[in-house]
Amino acid sequence: MTVSAKTIALTEKVKVNEGSHILYFYQSEERYLENLSSFIITATILNQHAIVIETPARYKAVKQKLLEHITESEIENFVHYVNNYEFYRQYEDFRFNRVLENFKHTVQPFVDGDLCVRVWGLVDWQDQPNIMEKLHNI
Repeated sequence: MTVSAKTIALTEKVKVNEGSHILYFYQSEERYLENLSSFIITATILNQHAIVIETPARYKAVKQKLLEHITESEIENFVHYVNNYEFYRQYEDFRFNRVLENFKHTVQPFVDGDLCVRVWGLVDWQDQPNIMEKLHNI
């Protein structure tokens, strides 16, 4: 028996398998904001919650873009902001297990409530010895 993964809309133009993890590199801040807003808008269309782990400035900018497409009420009900500096504890040495614990703590209420949720996180690390080796090992 073959089990096929359910595909869902990631953005207005891209579909992915449910449960996918995507590493996304970018050069254009404007395109980044367009993709983030599309990710959130698609979530609201699909009645999904979107956890956005971002910088305060970038979240403010994307929220302005969102208001062109969805209501303040939809943002309040479906979009959940988390400060990425605090989430990844960038002021400390990188510890993957701590990131996983933060992720579980952030997502668990949605799982407990049987709610569909998607997560967009800007991962930023402070300069530190052996960071590439640490990231490679996970």
